[in-house]
Amino acid sequence: MGNTRTAPILQATVPFSLSSHVKETHQMDQLTPAVSDLNIAPFNPHEIAKLLLSYYELMADMHYIDRTYIKLPPHDPPISTNLAQALNMEPQVIELLHLLPYLEGYGGEDDFMLGGSFADFRDPEQLKRSRDPRYAEWEKTGKDPDEEGGIYVMPWVCVLNDDGHRGSEITIDDQGRCGDPFFQEQNIRIRPGMLPHPKNKNRIEHLPSRPAADLFNDISGKLRSLEWVPFSDGMRILFPPFKDSPHFDEDAPCEYEEVKMMYEAYGWPDQFDGKGFDDAMERYLEFSRVRRDAREPFAKAWMAKRRKEGTEKWLCGHSGRLSEQGIWDNDPNKSEEEVKALEKALISGREEVTRAEQEHVEALRKAGGLQDMSVLMENAWKKYLKEQLEGVRRNYVYYASEEGAKYRKEEEIKKMENKMREMEERLGNVKEEPMSVFEAVGMSVGSDMDWA
Repeated sequence: MGNTRTAPILQATVPFSLSSHVKETHQMDQLTPAVSDLNIAPFNPHEIAKLLLSYYELMADMHYIDRTYIKLPPHDPPISTNLAQALNMEPQVIELLHLLPYLEGYGGEDDFMLGGSFADFRDPEQLKRSRDPRYAEWEKTGKDPDEEGGIYVMPWVCVLNDDGHRGSEITIDDQGRCGDPFFQEQNIRIRPGMLPHPKNKNRIEHLPSRPAADLFNDISGKLRSLEWVPFSDGMRILFPPFKDSPHFDEDAPCEYEEVKMMYEAYGWPDQFDGKGFDDAMERYLEFSRVRRDAREPFAKAWMAKRRKEGTEKWLCGHSGRLSEQGIWDNDPNKSEEEVKALEKALISGREEVTRAEQEHVEALRKAGGLQDMSVLMENAWKKYLKEQLEGVRRNYVYYASEEGAKYRKEEEIKKMENKMREMEERLGNVKEEPMSVFEAVGMSVGSDMDWA
């Protein structure tokens, strides 16, 4: 299929025509000749659907998603062909929408691939949103693609994920090429003005791309090798920590390393014990919640320290604008309002440094030093177990009442009774609760890392 041809005329629901717009040459061909030299097969929607299904199945193999939620075509409810046509999608793209697998029960808060959520285009609202993933509301402008603020997802492009504003848009066009999310994450999100479309900054079809099979094989390889780790808590994909980041806390536990360790301990990839992994994950999530509570003073101290350092750096630059003669920016002609604003900012900065320093000292005092971590963990376990016990008791009392009796199920009542006995027993032996990740997940693995 050639790179240049006329797009079909837009349907009546869109206030302008694309019939005069032609597909432009992919800029990836100019940026990376090695990729453009690949022998790319013609667009085959069946192969694209297989790639996405394989990706979903890998996610299910890793117990990131529930396999039963993967829905294969023919879909019920089906994709609205009429709506897709009204949204000016080309026939090949509409055919792909019908063939793609979808996940039922996910969306909005889960991580599909470098941000964004799993999309289910059987939902008309998600299908419409796929034509405006950046929430630019182009339909209100009535502008065409060659105008700033106009339509920006072209008819031959399909956005595979939902809520792309939270990460990269994973797009595929009718040549079987995917917009490269790695490039978007490393460049566009960091430097939003990088490679802007000359006519409409929201347009995305000109950004670097690569064959869909290449992209999905790359992503899947990172997951299989545990270079990336899917984490069902909050539906996130974890990455190795970026230690040069100003947000990196070397003393904080590393979720990526811990979850990766659990996958390896339970036999990923060749002898994966999914049931054992799920049980360990349940214990890990409970332990992680308690540890987070125990470490709160340290986290507050670290944040106060970082805030103080950042404000001091800003304050150094701001105060440097004030000369020894008391003149801002060596400009004696600044207005009274400008001078007052600069002086107010200077005073606010100094006050912020003082506040951050006081919070840092107070947080360290409450923490009592790292040597008391075991005491903090024991107290956090007591707090957690008491909250759990009180929660179950409230439900138990409710179902014992006249109002709750209408919904009472003996099986559930027995579960609550057993849960209360379990919580009471654990509270009585709180010193036996795990103090490290290895204890929590029932492993006796040695490591140079501090997993507490």
